[in-house]
Amino acid sequence: MGSLHTRCVLLSCTTCVSGTSAQLQTSLVCEGKTLTIECPSGTTIDVEDALYGRDRGPSVNKSFMHPNRNGILNRPVGSIGKLVWVEVSMVTSGCKASTSLSRVRDACQGETSCQISASNRVFGDPCVGTYKFLRVEYKCRSVRRARVCESGNLSLHCPYGQVLNIVGASYGRNAGSEVCPSPSIRQISNCRAASSSHVVSSACNGKNACHVSANNGVFGDPCVGTYKYLEVEYSCN
Repeated sequence: MGSLHTRCVLLSCTTCVSGTSAQLQTSLVCEGKTLTIECPSGTTIDVEDALYGRDRGPSVNKSFMHPNRNGILNRPVGSIGKLVWVEVSMVTSGCKASTSLSRVRDACQGETSCQISASNRVFGDPCVGTYKFLRVEYKCRSVRRARVCESGNLSLHCPYGQVLNIVGASYGRNAGSEVCPSPSIRQISNCRAASSSHVVSSACNGKNACHVSANNGVFGDPCVGTYKYLEVEYSCN
């Protein structure tokens, strides 16, 4: 499990976010807290790495106090004002839940914002008796849009080394003749195939490139007699 260290420290853990869109960013919260990730409008979350556990000793925050907790904080050994020094035994290496990356990706990948609890209930307990944290490294990827009119074929592709992540898709119509003009436009509301996102995601997610046909045979006909189109929002991760 790794080496065990016992020493006097001031326990601290803060939420920190650094960087801007398209740069690698990091968010971190202590065990028992909820981690929130938000990307700017027009971008989605691409989770690069995640760790629930501990791979470093505690840091210092003068405004932080932590109570004795399940025997993890053994005894206070001194205090100055709000600073409470405690004797701590904890694992600081080899403590990472095997579910870390998969659970965070399930909650956050491709979303504009997400929340996930830093808890043993979500991730399991990789090192019993050690106070843990959840750290997530991610990027905010720009959302791209593509459209093709009914009976056409939509082709999506990403640069070499990146794969498609479908954010959303709609086969139907929610605009007038300014989009895919036709004399057969009878309905521009409540016209979206329920299968839209599932069909496109199944065909494209995780691939460098894909092709989807925009027709009723693939998606079903959400508004009979209306000329439709396929719109897709995606990112390259």
